[in-house]
Amino acid sequence: MIILVVGMLSHDSGKTGVAVSLIAEARSRGMNVGASKPVSGFNGWTQYEYVALSTERGILVGEDMYLLLKASGTQEPLEAVGPLVSLLMPPDPERSGWRLSAYRSMVTNPREQVVVARITSCGKEGVKSTHHIYVPENIEKLPQRLEEAAWKLVGSLKPEPKPLSPVVMEELLGMDGVIHADTCLDHLASKHDFLVVESYNDAALPTPGCLKASAVVAVAPGKAAIYSGDKYRKAVQAAAGIRKPWQLTTEDVLTLIKPSRVVPLKPEKRPKETAWAEGLLDAVLSVIMEKPAVF
Repeated sequence: MIILVVGMLSHDSGKTGVAVSLIAEARSRGMNVGASKPVSGFNGWTQYEYVALSTERGILVGEDMYLLLKASGTQEPLEAVGPLVSLLMPPDPERSGWRLSAYRSMVTNPREQVVVARITSCGKEGVKSTHHIYVPENIEKLPQRLEEAAWKLVGSLKPEPKPLSPVVMEELLGMDGVIHADTCLDHLASKHDFLVVESYNDAALPTPGCLKASAVVAVAPGKAAIYSGDKYRKAVQAAAGIRKPWQLTTEDVLTLIKPSRVVPLKPEKRPKETAWAEGLLDAVLSVIMEKPAVF
């Protein structure tokens, strides 16, 4: 079973907390559980802890993939759990002459902020290759302390990273990166009976391989809506006339279908680290066991 967790909001929906809760509950019932964050990005200013961890390990590590792997308790390589990851760092506001409108424009454009990325591909036996790439011109735009941290990270990464322009970086993180990410998704699915896959932002589908999901959990603050994989897949296919499937948002897809189950979510002190979505696993399993939707 592949369970895809998506967000109804572009940020702070609660995807990671719900994914961790599903993983913990499934493990407590003796299931063979795996975790995946196929595509992700993290902020080097607000999540600096993972810049430091990446520097220490010599491999780019994002927060969500780390928490999901920790929750699963498996020995899977971090690279396989999170095969496509980008580190974003905000540029120096002084470079915009302290004009806040110009600065806000810079910090809302990922192309201006991606400083390092990693692309990993997998085979039947596990991780097949890992490549780090970085954008020198974006690093040089950072405030001094962040620039120093970024260059230190680049110097520690193995294998040795390759410098790229923002445009080429964007191309690599597009379709090429998505294809590589799916090889790792397939590898993890072959090893685990219950695989929880977390999307990014409000993306309806992080990679094409996620169309194989048995069920989809769409998360908003306080609520989780559960859809059968079959119903969700057909909605994605219907919405794909707008843009490529992995470029769709949950708004594009969820307006076309109604959830099979809705589960309330309670507030939690550490929602990214503890099991807290009571009744969610049972609701997901009940949706999977239902007959396919008739259209």
